[in-house]
Amino acid sequence: MQPTLLGDPSGGDRVLVDRVTLLARRPRRYEIVAFEHPRDRERELVKRVAGLPRERIQIADGDLVVDGHKLRKSAWERRRLAVPLLRWPGPAASERLDGPADRVEWGAEGRTMFLRTRSADDATLLSLRGLAGDGFEDEAGRVHPGTLPVFDLAVRAEARLLAESGTLLAELRKEGDTFRLELARTGWRDATRIRVTRSFATPNGGESAPSLHETVLLDAPGPAWPDRFVSVAFWNFDDRVSLDLDGREVATVDYEGRHPRIDPPPGSAGWGAVRVGVRGADLEVRTIEIDRDLHYVARGSHAAREPFELGPDEYFVLGDRSADSDDSREFGAVTSDRLLGLVRAIVAPLARLRWLP
Repeated sequence: MQPTLLGDPSGGDRVLVDRVTLLARRPRRYEIVAFEHPRDRERELVKRVAGLPRERIQIADGDLVVDGHKLRKSAWERRRLAVPLLRWPGPAASERLDGPADRVEWGAEGRTMFLRTRSADDATLLSLRGLAGDGFEDEAGRVHPGTLPVFDLAVRAEARLLAESGTLLAELRKEGDTFRLELARTGWRDATRIRVTRSFATPNGGESAPSLHETVLLDAPGPAWPDRFVSVAFWNFDDRVSLDLDGREVATVDYEGRHPRIDPPPGSAGWGAVRVGVRGADLEVRTIEIDRDLHYVARGSHAAREPFELGPDEYFVLGDRSADSDDSREFGAVTSDRLLGLVRAIVAPLARLRWLP
């Protein structure tokens, strides 16, 4: 269940189990439950509920497919379940994106870093070096690398435009698709313009360069961006791109399918999975955080190769650290009589004391 819960040999978390709530209602999707192992009542496990009674559930491309449809998280669910990959607090209270150097590394030595570059359309961009994986960054700032690439990502930044007009840019790459946010301001009190595009390349064969294609997913007015730091979050979870400003969802759009990656992607300049930057102004950045979605590995005997059908009293449970988790993919469904309660909080060690998502 890392990074949500740490077990032995990491020192272990002690948790508060609510045994009362499940007497009044059934567990809900994404809640964490304690239960007896279906094959050994002497073993007690803690996992997250993924599938509910009478559902047909399958794992595909890291996501959950329920009754033949990809499961898309609500704004509240994706914020609650996002896993931190990289947090950049800045060497000072804030850092300006512009500067005399064309290329400069941001980040601590030995960690994944950003590279600052100038694009052909005169935008200044911070690019994440390399692809993102299914690891995480813990509360102490230690990075635990993963083993598998992950493409459902979000970039969050506290930023302030240093001119009356300008455009904040953010890009998230998912295999062969690039999703680009342009958040444009023309005046201090004017509404912003939100533009989200999806672009991909297709091979032409032979020596000719790949063809680029772009689709506009969203082009709409947004709220005003005042002259202060604003929390901007651009998400691509479960084939749904969303924009949050100051913790409030202001735009969201669903898309279908994906395109294979062409290496190197045209115009990529070697960047990884995330870019954030500015055009037509300078941008002062206080924090940048890159998060990933929960990523499920299709392995084991259940829900990996074909849908797994749950009975009227059965639940499908999965661990957050999917590559290493012993869960319903291996031992099948958990019946309600095996449930011990909802896991509500970490109560020890004190350094990790908190309510659980």
